[in-house]
Amino acid sequence: MKNYIIILCFVFTSCGKIEIQSNENNKLKYDTVQNKEFVEIGNKNLPLTVFPKKWYVQADEEEISMSKKDSVNQNKMEQLDFFDEVHGKLISTDMYTMFLIDKSKNEKLDSLFLINSFSISNKEIFYVKYYKSLDDTNYDYPPKEKNIDILIFTEKKLRKRIPVYSNKSYPYAVEKKVGYLNKLGILHVKTFEIQEEGVIYVKEETIDCREYLK
Repeated sequence: MKNYIIILCFVFTSCGKIEIQSNENNKLKYDTVQNKEFVEIGNKNLPLTVFPKKWYVQADEEEISMSKKDSVNQNKMEQLDFFDEVHGKLISTDMYTMFLIDKSKNEKLDSLFLINSFSISNKEIFYVKYYKSLDDTNYDYPPKEKNIDILIFTEKKLRKRIPVYSNKSYPYAVEKKVGYLNKLGILHVKTFEIQEEGVIYVKEETIDCREYLK
């Protein structure tokens, strides 16, 4: 079974009020708090975590145990995954469907959670966590995906959507993107590809998200 893991990070900003339908069809108003800095999200150890160019997650068909070094690197990568540690308020999927799915790919938004909302420099910023599926007849079971995005609005219009976390589960592959955003708005990204024989550390990126506040 082949797995592909890609690790990435991103961030956004916005301000004001937004009206959202709750799961019980009650209208909830979220007053975004005026912040001077971003809200941290992700594992703060990501920027300082060092990986080799490649390590092995399993040895050939004989199922030889992983080496100690490979096991350490695998554990470090898994510890960067923060999706299950983030919680939010369940809200109606109707609110953000147009921003979060690609209808041309037959994507379906299954559930949506509001993690946080605040504003910086008159930009409204919303952190959302959601699950979606892909209606594809090429698979016996629809591929699943779980994500964390930051949405930036200017005067109630979406300016930018940046994925902070993404995990796409296919029958024979997993593609994962994970990132860390600090309070200054600096996003750190590490990219990995996990294949049958091992994990390849692809690259590291740093993104200044304050550019989206201009």
